[in-house]
Amino acid sequence: MAKYVFLDLVTKTNGLLRDKRREKDFSELLLTIKEKNKAPNAFFNLDFKRALSDKKKYYSIIIFNDTQKMIESFKKEFPENAIEEELIFSYNSLYQKIDKYLKSIARYIDENKISDDLKSDQSYILNYLKFSAIQLMLELQEQYAQYATYDLFDFNEIHEKYFGDKPASNYLTKYKEVIKKKASTQKKTTVNKAVSFGFIGEDPNKFKNILRRLCLRIDMIDENFTNINDFFILLTAPDYIKLDTEIHLLCQTTQFSYIINRLKPYFKNLTPISIERSKKFYSKTNTLINANNLYKNRNEIVKQKVDIDNFIEQLK
Repeated sequence: MAKYVFLDLVTKTNGLLRDKRREKDFSELLLTIKEKNKAPNAFFNLDFKRALSDKKKYYSIIIFNDTQKMIESFKKEFPENAIEEELIFSYNSLYQKIDKYLKSIARYIDENKISDDLKSDQSYILNYLKFSAIQLMLELQEQYAQYATYDLFDFNEIHEKYFGDKPASNYLTKYKEVIKKKASTQKKTTVNKAVSFGFIGEDPNKFKNILRRLCLRIDMIDENFTNINDFFILLTAPDYIKLDTEIHLLCQTTQFSYIINRLKPYFKNLTPISIERSKKFYSKTNTLINANNLYKNRNEIVKQKVDIDNFIEQLK
């Protein structure tokens, strides 16, 4: 994901309080930037006090532009052709990112004793940053709450959760016209609670044979813990919760991630999220594999790629 201003302004080394540029400098900088349009998918508007200095104006434009850019980027994180578990993963990743923003901003405000009085440049800019980060959390909840695995909070609860008190003012308002659009187009779904990977291949015996050859060729699993036949049974079982099987990898995580992605067409529910939820798979270092491990290690260039492709092609 792109780098945004929400952490840059609150770093100890290069944060806002380290910016000693003069008003004249900001007057010149304002000639080089342009305020973006509001994100078309935004539900909220930050109606903040008007900036009365060039420094306030410059930073408010920078923060506004990044806020709108991130809100608009939500659409790419939730593509229409994605399965629900991938959408849940996207929601959790974005939530964790915004959660990090809010915690960092709150810590910076507390450590530097920034008040909610908007007269000074620093106080104005950091409060604008704070409310913009709160907007991001509200936007995520409003648009994609059906994929949330975290608690949902309203504005006051978000402010109290991160900043420890009731806000002096709420500058965030909701667009009525967008609410109507949301009600008519957005449809909530329920989380898939399947306990199988949903094998849909035409010939289980053929898959078993190819899986065995693949495992042996690239040393995919550690047979000191379980054998290849148990691995096959786990992948094709109608209810893997009933199995005591644990798979310990010998291959690289990048290889395993690539294999899972290549096998995806032959399963209804074989994804990084389902692998994590099964709590059946461990890395070479005996660490329980999670979805983030697999997504981060997804790569089209992996060791023994040709061998992997040749085996999986035989399933067609």
